[in-house]
Amino acid sequence: MSKRDCITPCRSQEIIDLAEEVAGNQIPIDPIAVLRAQTGISFRRGHFENAYDGLIEWCNGRFWIYSNLDRVGQCGSVRERFTVEHELGHYFIDEHRKALINGTGRHPSFNDFQSDELAEREADLFAAHLLMPTRAFIDAKPKRPRGIPDILELKDQFGTSITSTAIRYVNHSDFFCAIIKWNDDGYGWSWASQETYENRYYRTVKSMDSLPADSATQLVIQCETDPHGFIQCGSVASMWFDYVRVGGRRDAILQEQAISLGQYGYLTLLMLDSDVG
Repeated sequence: MSKRDCITPCRSQEIIDLAEEVAGNQIPIDPIAVLRAQTGISFRRGHFENAYDGLIEWCNGRFWIYSNLDRVGQCGSVRERFTVEHELGHYFIDEHRKALINGTGRHPSFNDFQSDELAEREADLFAAHLLMPTRAFIDAKPKRPRGIPDILELKDQFGTSITSTAIRYVNHSDFFCAIIKWNDDGYGWSWASQETYENRYYRTVKSMDSLPADSATQLVIQCETDPHGFIQCGSVASMWFDYVRVGGRRDAILQEQAISLGQYGYLTLLMLDSDVG
């Protein structure tokens, strides 16, 4: 259910420690300043259609990082910030940097948790913790959960995308919650808090067609709501999680919140009704 399972806990902590050491005390962090502090990297922006979000290249004894404005939007956008930090992950993570120097030469990326490749997930993890260091994120996170309103506030505070902020929000929640990312053509991935796993809610539904027309997610998909707004509806666990029997003991009452990510799809957040402030 969660992409975090593809990186071992030891490896995850190693990458997190590296990213947060690079971040230091900057909140919000300036990705371009971090990049330009590395004398072995040059940076270029350009228009490369749909070739990649960002690219890191080893050429003539030097690293080059490219930002594709056709996919990340304007200079300094939250998507470009994540893209630059993702490419810096490939530079700072020893194994990635050595692979570029010794063989692959160049590495195009589609960022913000879109790829299934392990190296890409590691670079996404690096970027997320560089932009949102653990202690600063925990201190900023509201104690009484409201869900997507919290995520939007944290996104603005750290200058990050809704997607990366939502994943950090779920990872650092001590209550039942899960997110599902939907693409225009269907299910993308899902992520859940430790509390959700411990209560054996493992797998979410993977079909948009199984969702009722009056669910928050379907309403967002149908209405093309503003990316900065969201819809909330009551729901039940059996609608969202495999192996939960309708009306059974584990068929908990949930709050479903859904938000449009614009051209990048939709996000569903599920929480226990009793937990939502």
